[in-house]
Amino acid sequence: MKAVQNNMPPSVILVIDALDECENGPLAELLLQTLLKFASQLPVKFFLTSRPEPSIQHNMLGTNGYSPSVLHLHDIEQSLVEADIQIYLLDMFANVNPPFFRDEIFQLTKLAGKLFVFASTAAQYINPGVHGVNPHNRLKTMLKLASTPTPEAGTKRPYKNLDELYGNILAAAFNSELEDDETQVMKLVLRTVICAKEPMAADTMASFLGITVEELKACLGPLQSVIHVPETEGLDFSLACIFF
Repeated sequence: MKAVQNNMPPSVILVIDALDECENGPLAELLLQTLLKFASQLPVKFFLTSRPEPSIQHNMLGTNGYSPSVLHLHDIEQSLVEADIQIYLLDMFANVNPPFFRDEIFQLTKLAGKLFVFASTAAQYINPGVHGVNPHNRLKTMLKLASTPTPEAGTKRPYKNLDELYGNILAAAFNSELEDDETQVMKLVLRTVICAKEPMAADTMASFLGITVEELKACLGPLQSVIHVPETEGLDFSLACIFF
């Protein structure tokens, strides 16, 4: 790149999306380490997205002489994220005839919150582009499920892909390499996060569960794709469940 930088257009940005989905974990980690080592010397910028998998987060936040700019989706103002999700949904449903009401799109946007993966899953379910599917009925089903999440509300099909996504994340976290006692503690931590009415400080949760803060953090490492674990240490360390 240095050899041809004079022939390159200004402000080139290379996007690497969903690095965590790379099947070869060590190769993805090597790529990230290489970028962090040499990116500042190259005539381009890199925009990388990923879930906070332990190896990726460790490299991004490590002390390697280069300080990348890290932005967490959950730290962005919700109205900004919702505006982007609404634009995405309007584009995905542009071919629906008759078009959806704006209020319906607004409700679906609110359901997604800050999760593009929810919006994407909902859009694929509602408007799959398959002959015989009624997008209007499917949108009503989705909104009905959200307002009355009971077995009587109807099919669970709208959440199938989302369930599979988070199921795979949890399966990877609770892998066969864990000892039985480690698995039990991790399950206990996960259940506590889900049932807690509000985020808890790390030392408070550790004390409540009868484990050390170090044990708590070790449990949370593999679960950072489904649980928001702030980087700040001490009393500001809190947990917030972000999956459905």
